[in-house]
Amino acid sequence: MNGFTLVLALLLAAPPLLASPQFEQVAECGDLRPLRWQTWLYRDGADGLFTQEAFLPQTEWTAAADDITGGRLVADCFGDPSPHSRDVVVHYYPPAPLVPVMTRPVVLVTGAGDNALRSMSFLAVSLSRAGFHVYAPTFAHRHGDNFLQAEQVANVVALAQARHRGVKVDLVAYSKGGQAARIYVSNTADADWAAVHLAYHEHGTRYRGDVGRLIFVGSPHAGLDTVFRWPAQNLFALQDEPLDAPTSWTTYYPFTSANLLVADDWGPISVFQEGGDHFPGQRQLLADLSDLHGLPGSNPSLGAYAVQQDWFTTYYGGLGFYSYSPGIQAAIDEANDVVGALQARGVHPDVELYLAAGGNPILSVGALGAELLQGFWGDADAAERRMTWEGLVEDWLGGLFPWYAEAFADDLPRLFAGTAFLGEISGPSDGLLFVASALDDSGLTLAGARVAEAHLFQGLNHAELIAAGVLAADFYGDAETAGGLYDERLAAKYSRGENQSVEWMIGILSQPVPDMPVQDPDMGVPEVDAGPDDPDMAAVDPDLGTAPDLGTDPDQAVTEAELGPRPDQGGVTIPDDGVAPPVDAGQPDAARPAVTGERFGGTGCTTRPGRGPAAPWALLLLALPLVFRRRR
Repeated sequence: MNGFTLVLALLLAAPPLLASPQFEQVAECGDLRPLRWQTWLYRDGADGLFTQEAFLPQTEWTAAADDITGGRLVADCFGDPSPHSRDVVVHYYPPAPLVPVMTRPVVLVTGAGDNALRSMSFLAVSLSRAGFHVYAPTFAHRHGDNFLQAEQVANVVALAQARHRGVKVDLVAYSKGGQAARIYVSNTADADWAAVHLAYHEHGTRYRGDVGRLIFVGSPHAGLDTVFRWPAQNLFALQDEPLDAPTSWTTYYPFTSANLLVADDWGPISVFQEGGDHFPGQRQLLADLSDLHGLPGSNPSLGAYAVQQDWFTTYYGGLGFYSYSPGIQAAIDEANDVVGALQARGVHPDVELYLAAGGNPILSVGALGAELLQGFWGDADAAERRMTWEGLVEDWLGGLFPWYAEAFADDLPRLFAGTAFLGEISGPSDGLLFVASALDDSGLTLAGARVAEAHLFQGLNHAELIAAGVLAADFYGDAETAGGLYDERLAAKYSRGENQSVEWMIGILSQPVPDMPVQDPDMGVPEVDAGPDDPDMAAVDPDLGTAPDLGTDPDQAVTEAELGPRPDQGGVTIPDDGVAPPVDAGQPDAARPAVTGERFGGTGCTTRPGRGPAAPWALLLLALPLVFRRRR
C-alpha cells in the first residue's frame, strides 16, 4: 500500500473514531446570575446518529419568565421546546478568583428530568471554589436515548480538552447520566453495538482515551425496575398536572377491567414505544431485579406498602383489575437490553472508576403533591392510621437498613409531617435505586478497569447524593438566607463528614495526576469549535492542582450483608475484611486525611462561601434541586 492510499484509508476510517468535526457553537446564551454559569448552544451536524426525539407537553422545555432554576435560560437557549437531539446546551463554571487552578477540567453529566444548572449547581460552585474548571451538558431530551447522549458526552469532553490542552478530563456522572458516560468509555475499538443500537454502532465516537477519572454517583449499573415494582405510582398520572415521568401501564380501566369498553390509552405516557416513544432513555435503564429483592406485592410485612394495585400483571405482563401492562421484560426487549449489553462489556482499562451510592429511602415531597399526603392524614381516622404507620416504618427501616438509627433517623420527623415520603424500601436503596445496583462493578471491570473505591453514603437519598456538603449545610443552617427552607436538622446532617458527598468527590478529583497523553496514538485529535476565548478562564498551571484528598469515613465500609443479595449480573466486589477498596492516588504511601469540612489543604480556598450581596439568592437557587427534585 503506497503512502497516498494509506492516508486516504485513514481519512475514510476517521469519522467513527473522532469526535464530530461538525460540533460547533451556534449561540451564546448568557449567564445565570448571581451564579457564574456561562452557557452556549452547541450542535453536532453529523448525519446518521441524531434524531428528532418525541416530546410530551410535560417533557418539553418550558419555564416561567421569573424562573430562577435555570429552566428559562435553557429553554431560551434551545430556542425550541422540543429540540433536536443534535443540539446540546453546554454550561461552564470558572474557577473562583484567587485560588490555585486544578490541572484537569471536570465534566458533570446530569440525570433525567432536569437541566444541569439546577441539578449540578451545588457541586459546580463547590468545585469552582476548589479551583476547577467545570463543564456540564444539558441534553435536548430529559429522558432521551442514552446512546445519543453518550455522543454528546464525547463532544463535551472533546470541547473541554480543546480549551485545556495536554490533560485528560475527569467525569462525574449522576443517575441516568451514568449510563451515557459508561457507554462512551465502553465504546472501544472492538465494541459491537449492532444488535443494541445500530446507529451508534455505525456512527458513535469510539472512546478516544481522553477520560482520566469517572465518578458514578447513584448510577444504575445493574439497572432499575422502580416503575414496574411499585405500580401504585402509576396513579399519579391521574393528577391534573401529569408528572414528568413514565408509567408502566399502557391501558387504564377507570371502571375496572370488568368493563373493557371504557379504557384510557396510557401508551403515550408509558415507558414503552407504543404511543410515540416518549421515554426511550428510561427504558434503557430497566432490568429485572425481582431476584435481587422480592416485589413489594409479595411481601406482607410491608403492610400498607404491599398494597400495590395489579403488582403481578404490571411486572410480568397481563390484564389486571385496573390496568394492562406488557411487563418489564417486554420493555427490556424493546430497548435491546442495554443494561445486559453493558454488563457484558467492560470500561476501557485506563479509566479510573469510583462508585457512590445512597442509603436513605426518605425523599422530599417535591412534585409528588403535598396535598395528597395532607389529605391522607386529614380524616377522622388519621391519628390511629398514623400511629400504626409510624410504628411500621420504624420497624421496617430498622430491619432493612442496618445503619438507619445512626444515619437517617433524624429525617423521620419530615416523613411524619408530610414533607417527605418513603421511596424504594423493598431493599436497601437511596429511595429510587438499590444500593446493590449503584455499587455493582461486575460489568465495569471486565476489560481490566478497576474500581478504586465504592462508597456508601448511608444518610443520603438519591437527590442529596449530588449536592450534600458544606455549601448545602451553610444554606439550610442560615435562617435569613433559607427563609421557609431553613432546617437545622438538614444543616447538621450535611455538616457531618460522613454525609459530605461533594467533599468526597472533590477529594478524589484533587488527587495529583502524572502527565499523560490525552490521545490514543492510533487516533487523531478531535476537531471541535472551542468557542470564543473566555476572559474568565484562568491559565492551567501544571504545578498546581495538588490538593490532598478529603478522605473516606472508615465507618462507611460497605459489606455484603448490608447490600443484600447480588443481582444476576454480578455483585459488588468487597474484600474479605468487608472494607471497600481504597483509592489509589498514585502515591501508595500517602494517607487520606479525614473530612474536616473546614479548609481544602493546598487550594487556598475555604469551603465556607463568602457572603456577598448576591449570596442569599445564589444559595436559594442552589437549594432548589434538593427541595423539589425527585426523579432520576
